[in-house]
Amino acid sequence: SAFLKEEEKGEEIFQGTISQAPRGWPMLASIVNNIVRGGQICKDSCNTALQSHGGRILALMEQALPSELRVGKDGSVRTERCLSDLDGAIPRDPSTGGALAAHARQDPNTGESLSITYNMNPPTARHDVFASDGRLAHQTTVPLPEAVMIHDLAITPEVSVILDLPLTFRAGRLLWNKFPIEYEAAGAARLGLLPRYGGAEEVEWFDVESCLCLHTINAFHRPDGHVVVQGMRLIPDGPDSYISKYTPAFPYQWVLDRESGTCVEERYLSAVPGEFPTVNPRVVGQAGRFAYAVRPASVGPVTKYGGKTEANLYTGLVKYDLQAGGVAEEYTLPPDVFFVSEATFVPREGSAEEAEDSGYLSLFTSEVDGSGEHRGSSMMFFDAAALAQGPVSTIKLPSKLPYGLHSTFVPWDQLD
Repeated sequence: SAFLKEEEKGEEIFQGTISQAPRGWPMLASIVNNIVRGGQICKDSCNTALQSHGGRILALMEQALPSELRVGKDGSVRTERCLSDLDGAIPRDPSTGGALAAHARQDPNTGESLSITYNMNPPTARHDVFASDGRLAHQTTVPLPEAVMIHDLAITPEVSVILDLPLTFRAGRLLWNKFPIEYEAAGAARLGLLPRYGGAEEVEWFDVESCLCLHTINAFHRPDGHVVVQGMRLIPDGPDSYISKYTPAFPYQWVLDRESGTCVEERYLSAVPGEFPTVNPRVVGQAGRFAYAVRPASVGPVTKYGGKTEANLYTGLVKYDLQAGGVAEEYTLPPDVFFVSEATFVPREGSAEEAEDSGYLSLFTSEVDGSGEHRGSSMMFFDAAALAQGPVSTIKLPSKLPYGLHSTFVPWDQLD
């Protein structure tokens, strides 16, 4: 909707907010400008992630309503509907207008899609369960002691995992020229298990060591009744370092004992950093063996992509062995080539009874020369069972891709 307002007036109306980090006063000035001139806090660009949803394709940004897209077999993309509340499923919010989480998890057995959307005032976590046809099947709101940013979740066939970690939101920080979201190392950290069709009073909470986890890997039930949660754990070295500079994340595992109500084990699964993990969608909620992630190689400016002053550049693709620990395979791109999307796992057709790594990984890349000039982009496909051998196919793209990272796979028959 913001783009339509600017197109109608023939001028730029909205100013960036996240791009002002870690300074608070410029961000506050942008918010005031956006409200006065555009009637909303920020531009609903919905450029965080993509998701298939009951036959629809959603573009997501976690503090805005999603946009519904139509993607054609000829490569055309058009916005079918912006500021979609998904037929009344998303409640209205006075500050954002309503929002849907940036990430959802799909149950491979039922087709249900589950997500956790955070709210700042009052501090809550909204749990949505959508049926396979996109219809809202259940919704519950869980009160939280502090307003925290929750970017992802994990699911099992029985529960959804709430990441209540100390990435706190305090509006007053803006007045002190600070970014409103900061990591509070001394803050409480806990994981919650919410039954899929349960209410807020049914959440089981488990205290864990202070950390952040922006992206989960998986979760599952062990035969002894314990719940295992796996994700990319990071510990910022300062309050604003998660947003203003890169903090490495490593695969990590928490083991939750539901009988005692305690986390009985925490440990790293590899010493190799990575981000934007993915698994074979057929093992979501089950004890899978492998996870795939892009690996950072350096930290530096990505201003050619319009990114932060300091950001991580991804040149490696890693296959983690979650059961044995460590890295099973990895691949490194040629010099000056960078991954600009996460890995998306596409199961091989007819591979339901085959090995877990029977499938392909698709990723977008861009080539940037030493002067920072963008030379072009490609799409690469890797055999997940032989990742170290390099791409089995590379397709040159007609357009240059910006620095992105989240992506999704949509089957051909779901395109227009």
